[in-house]
Amino acid sequence: MPKNNSIVFENDKFKLTLLDNAVAESLILKSSNLECIYQEDKLPFFSITEERPYNNEVKLAHPNKRTTFLANHVRMEDGKLIVGFEMIDFEAVIDVKIASNYIAFKLVDFVVRPDSFGIGVL
Repeated sequence: MPKNNSIVFENDKFKLTLLDNAVAESLILKSSNLECIYQEDKLPFFSITEERPYNNEVKLAHPNKRTTFLANHVRMEDGKLIVGFEMIDFEAVIDVKIASNYIAFKLVDFVVRPDSFGIGVL
């Protein structure tokens, strides 16, 4: 049973439930009712990798090298999945296509507030 703050994607083959903290709670294969997510692994469903952190504050905490940031929140907005990440101040806009035998997630944009980096970099 999905929790109150979850997002459910479902088609003929499976049902995917994401919690609002971006963790995949469940992936049920409908043909066998098999749970496909190992319940001990509570990793975020999305991540983003920057070749080198853009924000100077992040550069101070992490060497200026390839860095991966894990998703820490998701929400649906105007039919798009909006994904936020730890330590970086922008969100990914994901288009979701649900077909009978697959679900596709496509990155379509990033939302960056003009004040995110302290100076007008946009």
